[in-house]
Amino acid sequence: MPLVPGDRFLLRDTGIGATVGGGVILDVDPRGRVKDAAPDGSAEQILSNRGWLTIDEARQLTGQDIAPIVGSWVASAETLRSTVAALEQQLATSQSIDTSLLAAYERDVLSTISGVQINNGIAVRGESDPLLSHPYVLLFLEAGVTTPDADKLDRNIIRQLVQKKILFEHDNIAFHAETLASLRPTLEQLWTQNPEGFTMANLRDALSITRKHALPLGNCLDKMGLTKRQGDVRVAGSAW
Repeated sequence: MPLVPGDRFLLRDTGIGATVGGGVILDVDPRGRVKDAAPDGSAEQILSNRGWLTIDEARQLTGQDIAPIVGSWVASAETLRSTVAALEQQLATSQSIDTSLLAAYERDVLSTISGVQINNGIAVRGESDPLLSHPYVLLFLEAGVTTPDADKLDRNIIRQLVQKKILFEHDNIAFHAETLASLRPTLEQLWTQNPEGFTMANLRDALSITRKHALPLGNCLDKMGLTKRQGDVRVAGSAW
């Protein structure tokens, strides 16, 4: 039977046929240690340690229709503050953020931070960086996993795009960060087929590409943290 906060319950001892206790449901899915719990049944308390929830998830937990705090997401004010702080720290450290690597709620929060500009999936602080509109960005994005030789292009522009983590490069072959992120389903399928790790030949066959692109692609996936090399195979990296 579905329960919501505020529902009452009785405890019956069937052995003696008597009611021995009762109470009120305060939290239908409590987290943490019992000794640390101090539930009061309020929506604020229930949401306080839940992170980010969809509207439906919040309704199931609280029994109430909770207005989203950002986009279509429900969270406590403290959760929002900590997420904003983490994103601002990431911007301060890296100067840019590839939004394809963020969770959906993080992308929505990022779009609300004052002074943040997002262009071609790359977020920067302050004025929009004209480099993000350079034709090379679209060139590599549209090329997918069969990109042109980077050494035949303007090396200064390529270098800047790599520094901003818009492109990842190995042996003069570069790939757009969004292209690499889009390979997650393919990587998951390869690991399902090869639980101990997949080879470059496996990756090459899965994407129907040649060795020319397969080897640099594997190294760029390593740099992005999507894969990690172990001997002759690739296993899941730190980005999962």
